[in-house]
Amino acid sequence: MSDHRAFRGVWIPADIWMNRELSLQEKVMLIEIDSLQHPERGCFKTNKALAEFFDLSPSRVSRIIARLEQAGWVRVELVKEGKQIVERRIFMSRSLGGAETQEGYCGNASNPSAETQEGYCGNASERGSGVRGSTPRGSDKPSRPSDDVRAVFDHWREAMGKSDRTVLDDNRKRLITKALDSYSLDDVKSAITGCSLSPYHMGENPGRKRYNELGLILRNADKIEQFIGYAEQPPANVHRLDDHRPRPKHTGLDQANAAGLTPRADGTFSL
Repeated sequence: MSDHRAFRGVWIPADIWMNRELSLQEKVMLIEIDSLQHPERGCFKTNKALAEFFDLSPSRVSRIIARLEQAGWVRVELVKEGKQIVERRIFMSRSLGGAETQEGYCGNASNPSAETQEGYCGNASERGSGVRGSTPRGSDKPSRPSDDVRAVFDHWREAMGKSDRTVLDDNRKRLITKALDSYSLDDVKSAITGCSLSPYHMGENPGRKRYNELGLILRNADKIEQFIGYAEQPPANVHRLDDHRPRPKHTGLDQANAAGLTPRADGTFSL
């Protein structure tokens, strides 16, 4: 597979670069998709190829593209032969250069590229100059669906069995907003689901204490990705609370490690 392109770099419009509704990964993926537009086929590079280029997992690429489609930046078409999908085509829903796209092609309509490789578009005069229109287009700026912060909060409250008295205060808003700056709505909700599937974090531990607050789940990238992993593969508890059989000497340490706790010098653990 060739990564040759008929331009000298990529150009990021101001309204993309300054957009707080998009994570950094979503921004660069959007620019990559835009740079790979083919007149008829849009960007037809596979998730695997995009994952190799960005050093991500194919599943992560899939979620990023789904988020961009949900936010109205791209549209996705699936080409089928019978029931089998033979190609996925991603078209830009709007131009990143100031003009509306035509059927997903944002290059120079009078001089579209010749047949491309792996979905690349090569209009050198436009993409190599780096001087396309840079006036922000506020009316074209996509907005996050209704209230993602509220959606995350409601999902957490329901998943953890919180009462109606649990409020969305400023601290929780900040935690959720910060997480949504780097992860999609689905990923943040998946992290919450993952925590709810962990017996240890839901109270099946020696202290019978729940570790399922947003402050823990959304504390940082490591925690978010840890709990996303739990959603994809729920952890098994080390032992049941009503199991009184003799346990190995280091069961507590093994359980703490499985729950992602950090040992302290005094023999206790921190989340």
